[in-house]
Amino acid sequence: MSSHSRLCVFSIIALLIASIAAPRFAKAEEHVKKSELRKQMEQMDESVKKLKRTIRKAELDKETLEQIAKMEQVVVTCKAMVPSKAATIAPADRPKYVAEYQKQMAALLSDICQMEVAVLSGDHEKAHTLYVKIKDDEDKGHDQFMPDEDKAAAKEK
Repeated sequence: MSSHSRLCVFSIIALLIASIAAPRFAKAEEHVKKSELRKQMEQMDESVKKLKRTIRKAELDKETLEQIAKMEQVVVTCKAMVPSKAATIAPADRPKYVAEYQKQMAALLSDICQMEVAVLSGDHEKAHTLYVKIKDDEDKGHDQFMPDEDKAAAKEK
């Protein structure tokens, strides 16, 4: 076999391998790419985790209120977004689905504001009760609005 024919065979094999591997690499890259909504929600998750240790302690009110303010900002931002899962909903049902998302985000904002008022009033038990409600609602919201691949990634954390 001449060096030219070996080069042709090698090139064909390389092209075949590349054509098989390329879709897998693209899919892996697509999976890693996060939606802006997910990035925002991850910021809120960080605040929620920090609140777990501060919400009941009056001496940590400053830190608690900082985290609550961050959560409020994220919710206002996210309320205007559309979950990527909406693309999988039938077009006729999509407006209702998005409206339900916005309604739940508005309710979340209300709960966070009530939690802020409770902290400012020194009612840490009420603030903690609202924190628990927010955590419970988070799981329900993720089930309803988060794509399955994002749910799996969120549970790994």
